[in-house]
Amino acid sequence: MVERGSRELPVYVWIALAGCVVFEVVQATLASAGTSIAMFEATVASEIAASVVVAIAALDLRRGSHGLSALGSALAGWTMATAVCLEAAQAIWLDGVGHIDGVQTIAYASWSLRVVAVVGLVVTARRSIALAILGGVLALADQLPPCARESLSASEAGPPLFAFGMISALGWTGLLLLLVGAARGPRTADRGLAREGLMLAARSVWLRVYTICAATVIAMSLGGGVILLLPYAVFGSMVIGMVASMLFGIGLLRAADSALTDLPRGLLGVAGVLALWCGGVTVVQLPWAHDVFFERRDLGELVSALAVVQPIVAALSVALVATALTRFAHARGDGVLAAKARTTGVAFVMLAVAALFVDQLASDGHDRDLALLPLVATALGLIAQIGLGQLCAAAARSIDASPALPTATLVK
Repeated sequence: MVERGSRELPVYVWIALAGCVVFEVVQATLASAGTSIAMFEATVASEIAASVVVAIAALDLRRGSHGLSALGSALAGWTMATAVCLEAAQAIWLDGVGHIDGVQTIAYASWSLRVVAVVGLVVTARRSIALAILGGVLALADQLPPCARESLSASEAGPPLFAFGMISALGWTGLLLLLVGAARGPRTADRGLAREGLMLAARSVWLRVYTICAATVIAMSLGGGVILLLPYAVFGSMVIGMVASMLFGIGLLRAADSALTDLPRGLLGVAGVLALWCGGVTVVQLPWAHDVFFERRDLGELVSALAVVQPIVAALSVALVATALTRFAHARGDGVLAAKARTTGVAFVMLAVAALFVDQLASDGHDRDLALLPLVATALGLIAQIGLGQLCAAAARSIDASPALPTATLVK
């Protein structure tokens, strides 16, 4: 019997969790050969993005469900979201060496919440008994208590890094099986959800814009004294950028959940997952950035590798959003919105290439000759962010507008 009100599994859930499994397998395979820190942190970023996707998918299953299914999906969604928030907060106050007061308390709280989330998904998927049992066993096998994981990692006789990576891959596979078992029934169009998602994406962009403007005003007012506050300003901008990336991705995924026929949900879903991954990269970089700005240590390979990949992925995410909204505008006959979407996508791609070019020039020692170029790139980036915010807001307003009706000419 199909439970009324449940929803089929969105495509972006498959992409996020399958991508996380691939990251885990590659990381496990390269672990024995001495994989780089950047690859390890990129895998952690994919885990953070996949955790957010699981939380959103669970809460999406809750809408319209009843009884234990509604309780289980709500429990899974909110506990998983709380676990991600705790881990992100831990990263903000954690230095690269791993010292923080109460770190064990946060670790155990996060672990407990993830276990509860798995139990909630098992309850939600109980009608598909085979998937519920298999997915629950695989997912719980990956949820070792922090003390047990540390003991196994420190023991010479413990399992190798390859085993840990493969267990993590099986754990994410288990979560995917649980979501597949919990997803039932057709999806219905929800214009309100699409509008709210795009408006959330727009507000996240405006958060970046306001941060850049506020930092510029403060720097101009302080003059030479800004040097003393520079580490705090950069670290704070990273935190705000992480929050903005997460909100941008969540907004896109909510729009993808709306099931509107004229809104390319697949493109928005992939763009949302990529934005969440960028936010995850910032989360895992925060402890190392703390060491650089406040402990005067070398950031090393981590930033040199991921600092190149992250803006490319962010530009790809925006390009997918622009493509999706262009198709949406064409489907509704809105030429102005279509032109704006195309312009925004092209601008972001060009800015990503320009930023990488500026970084390469700076690393080669030519920054003295081109000292104003980073400022120009920042100004262009601000303009592009403003355009992206306006684009998402315009698309949100267009959701409630009736699509253009076909016209015909009477021939006598």
